[in-house]
Amino acid sequence: MATISIPLPSSEEPHLVQTTQLEGQSYIFEFNWNSRNDRWTLHLSNSDGTAILDGAILCIGVELLRTVPSTLAYVPPGLLYLVGGIDPTLETIGNVSLMYSESTV
Repeated sequence: MATISIPLPSSEEPHLVQTTQLEGQSYIFEFNWNSRNDRWTLHLSNSDGTAILDGAILCIGVELLRTVPSTLAYVPPGLLYLVGGIDPTLETIGNVSLMYSESTV
Protein backbone atom coordinates (compact mmCIF):
# COMPACT_ATOMS: atom_id res chain seq x y z
CA MET A 1 0.00 0.00 0.00
CA ALA A 2 1.61 3.23 -1.18
CA THR A 3 0.98 6.71 0.19
CA ILE A 4 1.34 9.75 -2.05
CA SER A 5 1.33 13.48 -1.38
CA ILE A 6 -1.07 15.58 -3.46
CA PRO A 7 0.10 19.13 -4.30
CA LEU A 8 -1.78 21.93 -2.54
CA PRO A 9 -2.31 25.57 -3.57
CA SER A 10 -0.30 28.43 -2.11
CA SER A 11 -1.26 31.60 -0.28
CA GLU A 12 -0.35 33.50 -3.47
CA GLU A 13 -2.71 31.33 -5.53
CA PRO A 14 -5.84 30.70 -3.40
CA HIS A 15 -7.52 28.72 -6.19
CA LEU A 16 -6.03 25.65 -7.81
CA VAL A 17 -7.44 23.05 -10.20
CA GLN A 18 -5.35 20.01 -11.03
CA THR A 19 -5.74 16.49 -12.33
CA THR A 20 -4.13 13.77 -10.22
CA GLN A 21 -3.79 10.03 -10.84
CA LEU A 22 -4.89 7.81 -7.95
CA GLU A 23 -4.67 4.05 -8.38
CA GLY A 24 -4.77 4.28 -12.17
CA GLN A 25 -7.71 6.70 -12.40
CA SER A 26 -7.71 10.46 -13.02
CA TYR A 27 -9.40 12.78 -10.52
CA ILE A 28 -9.90 16.54 -10.61
CA PHE A 29 -8.97 18.36 -7.41
CA GLU A 30 -10.19 21.93 -7.02
CA PHE A 31 -8.97 23.87 -3.98
CA ASN A 32 -10.49 27.20 -2.96
CA TRP A 33 -9.84 29.66 -0.18
CA ASN A 34 -13.15 30.68 1.41
CA SER A 35 -12.53 34.11 2.93
CA ARG A 36 -15.99 34.20 4.52
CA ASN A 37 -15.14 31.39 6.95
CA ASP A 38 -11.33 31.52 6.64
CA ARG A 39 -11.03 27.90 5.50
CA TRP A 40 -9.75 25.92 2.54
CA THR A 41 -12.28 23.77 0.70
CA LEU A 42 -11.91 20.89 -1.73
CA HIS A 43 -14.10 19.89 -4.64
CA LEU A 44 -13.19 16.44 -5.96
CA SER A 45 -14.62 14.84 -9.08
CA ASN A 46 -13.74 11.99 -11.39
CA SER A 47 -12.44 12.60 -14.91
CA ASP A 48 -16.02 12.66 -16.27
CA GLY A 49 -16.94 15.49 -13.89
CA THR A 50 -19.02 13.40 -11.47
CA ALA A 51 -18.76 15.10 -8.07
CA ILE A 52 -17.32 13.05 -5.23
CA LEU A 53 -16.78 15.87 -2.70
CA ASP A 54 -18.20 19.36 -2.98
CA GLY A 55 -16.84 22.05 -0.68
CA ALA A 56 -15.25 19.69 1.86
CA ILE A 57 -13.37 21.72 4.49
CA LEU A 58 -9.71 20.77 4.83
CA CYS A 59 -9.09 19.75 8.46
CA ILE A 60 -6.16 17.92 10.00
CA GLY A 61 -6.83 14.26 10.76
CA VAL A 62 -10.21 13.98 8.99
CA GLU A 63 -10.60 11.23 6.40
CA LEU A 64 -12.17 13.27 3.58
CA LEU A 65 -13.81 10.34 1.78
CA ARG A 66 -15.43 8.95 4.97
CA THR A 67 -18.96 9.99 3.96
CA VAL A 68 -18.74 8.70 0.37
CA PRO A 69 -19.56 5.02 -0.26
CA SER A 70 -16.31 3.40 -1.38
CA THR A 71 -18.34 0.82 -3.33
CA LEU A 72 -19.10 3.42 -6.01
CA ALA A 73 -16.86 2.77 -9.00
CA TYR A 74 -15.96 6.46 -9.47
CA VAL A 75 -14.73 7.00 -5.88
CA PRO A 76 -11.04 6.54 -5.02
CA PRO A 77 -10.83 3.34 -2.96
CA GLY A 78 -8.15 4.56 -0.55
CA LEU A 79 -7.92 7.15 2.22
CA LEU A 80 -7.63 10.92 1.64
CA TYR A 81 -6.53 13.04 4.60
CA LEU A 82 -4.62 16.14 5.64
CA VAL A 83 -1.58 15.97 7.94
CA GLY A 84 0.34 18.72 9.69
CA GLY A 85 0.30 20.79 12.84
CA ILE A 86 -2.92 22.80 12.61
CA ASP A 87 -5.82 23.29 10.21
CA PRO A 88 -4.53 25.37 7.28
CA THR A 89 -5.19 29.08 6.94
CA LEU A 90 -4.41 31.14 3.86
CA GLU A 91 -0.91 31.81 5.21
CA THR A 92 -0.18 28.33 6.62
CA ILE A 93 -1.31 26.10 3.74
CA GLY A 94 2.36 25.29 3.07
CA ASN A 95 2.68 23.69 6.53
CA VAL A 96 0.28 20.81 5.79
CA SER A 97 0.16 17.95 3.30
CA LEU A 98 -2.75 16.24 1.59
CA MET A 99 -2.09 12.52 1.56
CA TYR A 100 -3.67 9.58 -0.24
CA SER A 101 -3.12 6.03 1.02
CA GLU A 102 -3.90 3.41 -1.57
CA SER A 103 -6.49 0.73 -0.92
CA THR A 104 -5.30 -2.59 0.47
CA VAL A 105 -7.99 -4.53 -1.40
